[in-house]
Amino acid sequence: MCCPPRKASAASCVSRWRSLALPAFFVIGFTLCYTSALQAPAPHGVLVAVAGPAAQTARLRDGLAMAAGQAFAVQAAPTPAAAAREVADQDLDGAYVPTARPRGTATVIIAAASGNSVTAAVESLFRAVAAKQGRFSTCQKAGSMGPDDTDAAVDRPQRR
Repeated sequence: MCCPPRKASAASCVSRWRSLALPAFFVIGFTLCYTSALQAPAPHGVLVAVAGPAAQTARLRDGLAMAAGQAFAVQAAPTPAAAAREVADQDLDGAYVPTARPRGTATVIIAAASGNSVTAAVESLFRAVAAKQGRFSTCQKAGSMGPDDTDAAVDRPQRR
């Protein structure tokens, strides 16, 4: 007999489909999970600060908190040095140091170890703030990820 009986063929076909169902389920499931999670990434609860005397920076902090919503948690830092220390210690993801001079340059402090997406979100937020104020801004990274971290003291001037 060269061909298997018809009943054996149907059972074999069902068995093959059953053995492919579980791997297919995981392939489709993982694909849907990853694509839906990365469809529209947005920051949520990123800790940032505005450095300077509380009385002088209160209006800026309040405006940032209202504009950013839940994306950024805006705090106060008493001095630029304290803000840089908190960013380096990873208590904050970034800080903004405004300038009082009319043509002065504001400073954006970002954490070296926060990751590219958080760093980009913080930097773009504070560069937009500086541009809205009509100021130039520079960016500096606080903290180093090790002796091979050549990007720890970056200074990228940004025009308005």
